[in-house]
Amino acid sequence: MNVFLVLAFLMSSFFFWKVGKEEHYREDELFDGFLLSFLTGIVFARIAHVVIHFSQYGWQLFQWFNVFSNFGFYLPAGLVVFGISLYRFAGKKKWEQFAILDMMTPAVFLGLAILQIGVFFEQPLETIFSLKPWFFSLHLVISLLAFFFSWYTRRAEFHYRTYSWYRSGRQVAQTGFVLAIGLVFLSLLLLLVKEFLVCATLFVLGLTILIGRSGFSPKFWRSKNWFLRKKSEN
Repeated sequence: MNVFLVLAFLMSSFFFWKVGKEEHYREDELFDGFLLSFLTGIVFARIAHVVIHFSQYGWQLFQWFNVFSNFGFYLPAGLVVFGISLYRFAGKKKWEQFAILDMMTPAVFLGLAILQIGVFFEQPLETIFSLKPWFFSLHLVISLLAFFFSWYTRRAEFHYRTYSWYRSGRQVAQTGFVLAIGLVFLSLLLLLVKEFLVCATLFVLGLTILIGRSGFSPKFWRSKNWFLRKKSEN
């Protein structure tokens, strides 16, 4: 599984770097931000896993971070922290933060798809061969959906600015559309694994960002205190 974790990082970081290069961001800074955010997310995903399974780990501090013999991460926590970390990094670099998170979204789904393949093959061979049909495995279903969401969100990056319902009277569509639908898609994947509370939270957050960044958001959402408002917004 550790091999697939490394592969997921390499593929998603390359995807993110490639898109950022096309958008004319500094390549070294893009990779630094992705790597720092990835490591931060991994640490918090491990901590969340240990907290959830504290009865298994107890106060054995070495086992908390011994991912080689006791592999396990709570991915929802890691993904949220990863996004927050990248958002803060983009702010420090004076980048358009939601544009960076839009770029991040297809890369995250690509990495998630590869991780789910790793989880599938982590099962004993007799378990894998006993699946009838094997392609109905939940992990492979999630992997296929994540691949599709990666493709779709990348495609949406090129087209969402032409959506009149999203722009809704504005001359220029605001960034954040890809992140918003990505959160909704992620909530659907979490629904499959019965993470109902996290699923509902991310679904509401995705819709909130979608409405807040669109042109049809209520006026009170565009006040100075609304956290999604950008200074450059008309």
